[in-house]
Amino acid sequence: MGGKRALGTDVLREQLAQEAARLIVDHGMHDYGQAKRKAALRFGVRESSALPSNSEIEWSVIERQRIFEPELHERRVTAMRRLAVEIMDFLFEFQPRLVGSVLAGTVTDNFPLELHVFTGSPEQVLNELEAQGINSR
Repeated sequence: MGGKRALGTDVLREQLAQEAARLIVDHGMHDYGQAKRKAALRFGVRESSALPSNSEIEWSVIERQRIFEPELHERRVTAMRRLAVEIMDFLFEFQPRLVGSVLAGTVTDNFPLELHVFTGSPEQVLNELEAQGINSR
């Protein structure tokens, strides 16, 4: 009996992850937590133990993109990664690191390009951007 319940929970978690992925890909949601809560509401799930992890949702996002829009998705990821390289070259002195959906390959039209930079003070990055004529505000 315990195995049957676990199997049912696994199936439910997968369905919730797929619904959360649909919300992220098709409706531009950025927040995985919000997407999983909305999916749980849609399925009438109240217990948090049934909710999928962010990595399960991320896997479902990748799977959905590969199934429903493989060429568009590949072009989008490639374009965003090229842009990331350009920006990272520009910000080289701040040792930029690519993070988030572009790195993971789960980027959609609505996801931002996320970089982490390392500096003694955030003002240094702002000053560099402004010195190059880029308005950062």
